Amino acid sequence: MKRSLALIIVIALLSHGCAAHKQETDEITFKKTPPLLTDRDRREVELGEQLHQKIVNSFPIYRDPEVNDYVRDVGSKLTPYAKRENLPYTFTILEDNRIYASSAPGGYIYITTGFLNILENEAELAAVLGHEIAQVQYRPPDPRVRTFVMNSKPILAMAAGMFLGVFTPFAMIGVDALTYYTMLEKKKSDRAVRADRTAFDYMVKAGYDPQGAIDLFYHLMDFDETTLAMIYNYNISHPLTNKRFAKMLKTYSELEIVERELVTDRNDYYEHVRKIKEMYQDDENAASSYRALPVI
Repeated sequence: MKRSLALIIVIALLSHGCAAHKQETDEITFKKTPPLLTDRDRREVELGEQLHQKIVNSFPIYRDPEVNDYVRDVGSKLTPYAKRENLPYTFTILEDNRIYASSAPGGYIYITTGFLNILENEAELAAVLGHEIAQVQYRPPDPRVRTFVMNSKPILAMAAGMFLGVFTPFAMIGVDALTYYTMLEKKKSDRAVRADRTAFDYMVKAGYDPQGAIDLFYHLMDFDETTLAMIYNYNISHPLTNKRFAKMLKTYSELEIVERELVTDRNDYYEHVRKIKEMYQDDENAASSYRALPVI
């Protein structure tokens, strides 16, 4: 009897151990983890790191930790829905009055303080970042050729300017050189439309109201001749055309968002970027001259 009882206890302990192991294994198995970088992805990330270093060495970086953490947090809500979620996405704020955002290979995303200043809520910020994340999803046709081209220091410097529009005198040369060797065959306007559709998808899945993207486009289309210089660079790389806007409205009308609880978060946005809005409040040459955004 004692031997039978001992045997039962041993079997029970083993069964419990197996069940615990199975539970642990199941948790590991079903936990979603980004796929590892491929060799091609690694080459792209290396190129992006080179460009990023050129950019941060050439342009002032806005380093306030609170604002940077906030922008990074918003971006991190969107990247899990990107097809290339395995990229090490990095969000950098450039201290510049002009309204601009861009992306570079390997998941590097840039936005200026001037752009953050004119945005009105977190949904609009998500629209900007979502568009740039979407642009990163389009791989150039041959990373090896691109890396070879980037080994030329003059072209590398010009390419860094390219990803920031025409911020530098050599940027357009960089556009020509890099486009010839490495960019996709799609025109900028075509890529912008595709990125708009993808950004809508990111926003809805992350819980943001896609109306933010529509409102943002209205804002950007409303610049007049006296303030056009503030958005000139962005318009060159992100064509703000009626045709593109019409396609955005069509995509928006097809979204399945009825009865969805989607956020805009205006108050939270103003709280986190207060320092930037205060910085531009009295600057007549800043983007705030376009829309007098109150500091609340």
